[in-house]
Parts: sequence; C-alpha cells; structure tokens
Amino acid sequence: MRSITTSISQSRAPALTRMSSRFCGQFEEMIQFHSHDPERAAVRLWDLLHQMRREPTGSRPQEALHPHLQIALSMIRSRQSEKIRVGQVARAMGVSHNHLTGLFQKRFGCGAIRYIQRERLARACHPLAHSSLAAKSIAIEIGIPDLHYFNKLIRQATGRSPRNYRLSLTGKASTKLIRP
Repeated sequence: MRSITTSISQSRAPALTRMSSRFCGQFEEMIQFHSHDPERAAVRLWDLLHQMRREPTGSRPQEALHPHLQIALSMIRSRQSEKIRVGQVARAMGVSHNHLTGLFQKRFGCGAIRYIQRERLARACHPLAHSSLAAKSIAIEIGIPDLHYFNKLIRQATGRSPRNYRLSLTGKASTKLIRP
C-alpha cells in the first residue's frame, strides 16, 4: 500500500503535497472547532469537501496559471473566512491592484473582487442546500459576517432568500429556519 502511495505522490508530488498540507491544516482547525462550536465545525467540513471537489483535475492544470495568479489564488484560499482586500494581496506579491485585477479578468472573466465573491457564494450554496446550519453560521464561515449582505448576495445569485433557496432544493422546511 505504501508503494502505491509513494508512486502516486512522486508523479504528482508538488500539487498533491500542497493540497494535502492545506487540507490537513484545515481539517485540524475543523476538529478544534468541534469541541466548542459543532455548527461551525460542520460548516468547515462542508467547506473542505467543496474545496476538494473544486481542485483542478487536469483539464486545465494549475501550473498553466500566471505565477502572480497562482500566488493570489493560494492567498485567497488560505484566508477564505477572513476579509480579503485585493490591494493587500497585490502588495504582498509586489504587483499593482490593477495588474492583479487584469489577470483575474483575463483568466476568469471578472475582477478579483467578483471572483472572491463568486467563490464565497459557491461555498455557501452547498451547506444551504444540504444542511440545517443557520444562515448566519454559513455567512461567517465563508467570510461574510454581515447577515444582511449575505442575504442580499444569495438573493442576487439565486433570485431567492437563503431560506427559500434551501426550501426550493430540499422541498421541506427545517424547524430551525421557520419562525412560529
């Protein structure tokens, strides 16, 4: 078994090692949350699963990205639950805000701010659809601590409030979500 793991690791060593170490760190963080905040731990677990699903699979390799874009994406992914300022990311890399925004525009068809927002919304939709976690917990975990702003973004993206989006996908009401 170890030889199989070793041969796989050697063939994809750099990417697999980065993904593995990032996953392990975030998994340990999720375990720490579990003892005092099980809901937050559940959101972190969904987030980790979502990240694993979204990792590049070879159709468009991560190595094909511009080096500044690779660094920016790594910084954004490592600080997903925090407030992220594009200017700070650009300064940390030694490039201008406009240069970084241009790279995002060229690769993803939108600026860096919109990219971060889209990623956060994608991360929010899965726990909204597949768990009974409170919208506030999900919002905080994805880096949007303002519940009203989170509701507005979900409404803009889906045409529904978070509660109605959840109900449309599950077809049933959760007692946590419906007021008496």
